[in-house]
Amino acid sequence: MTTGAWLALCLITVGGLIRLVQHLRKEGASQAITGLSPRPATTVDGQLILHALEQSPWAVLAAQEGWPMHSEIMMGAVGRLDIQLPEAGASLSVSGHAGAAPGPVAHVTLRMPTPDPGAALRDRSTVAGLMTQLGRPLDPDAAQTWLSELPGPQGLSYLKGQLTLALPLNLNQLDEALAGLQDLARALELSGHPPWAALALEQGWALKLSPTGPSMTAQLRGFEIHARLQGQTERRRCILRCSCPAGVPPMTLNHIEHGHGEPEAVPHLIANTLLHIRALDPVALGQDLHDERLFQAILTVVHGYPGSSLTQQRIELVSPDDLGVGLQAAIHAVADLAAALEEHAWTPT
Repeated sequence: MTTGAWLALCLITVGGLIRLVQHLRKEGASQAITGLSPRPATTVDGQLILHALEQSPWAVLAAQEGWPMHSEIMMGAVGRLDIQLPEAGASLSVSGHAGAAPGPVAHVTLRMPTPDPGAALRDRSTVAGLMTQLGRPLDPDAAQTWLSELPGPQGLSYLKGQLTLALPLNLNQLDEALAGLQDLARALELSGHPPWAALALEQGWALKLSPTGPSMTAQLRGFEIHARLQGQTERRRCILRCSCPAGVPPMTLNHIEHGHGEPEAVPHLIANTLLHIRALDPVALGQDLHDERLFQAILTVVHGYPGSSLTQQRIELVSPDDLGVGLQAAIHAVADLAAALEEHAWTPT
């Protein structure tokens, strides 16, 4: 081929590419998708990739729902369509490559802001148990599957404050994937409280999240004991509550340093020394406290955990900060006291 022919061929090729880019820009302008942020100028391959992303079913759905989105080229050969999902508090990214426009099924990365799971992300066994409690059975040995109802392989990670799940996803499965990611975030947050999670899985008690931390309802010795972590930082407390059985007389027992008002004396020296007592009939209550099993159960809760209380209606065990490994012992202490109250033959008033 002569030099002149070579130059002519180059000019024809460049002219064709320029017309292709102009066509894509014209077509993109005539079929603009609502919600797309302006894309930066890029190479011809980049224009092709971005055009495919911006006309994909994922972009169409985002436009229909009014979800903000933005497209960009990374490393010159990979395109990414980022879509914000305000109602779900999440975002997703769809990847595209030259010559491979994303269809209804695409490689998707879902992101959801969550607290740092720390080591819980590596404790797959605990996460699997908690996911099963949430109604999403998870095989603890299937390392690349986190949501068994969705296709794999699936990669779960935590980066820059967000829990991230990457997987091949059908457009019709988006809602299911978002719900699954929310459950994963919840299970990981619960896993971050190891004593709570271990006890819940061992006993089959459902573990939940309250606005301030884990909460759990224990069933023990026929009594229902509600436990929860309450408050923040230095004001955090662990609180266990159980309704008293019928027959308990009107009274309020606290630690000697945590009662309100003037205490009343009862015919029981140790009780007067260790407890702040208010009662409708102090003399009768003093006689009841001579039941050694009942008195020891009261001291274990009310004196052993300062700030705790026993009233006619309720046992309330209060401990500063998280009970941690002592959670199980505290639950048993409340159950023992409830049983002692139920079994005691109370003095008539």
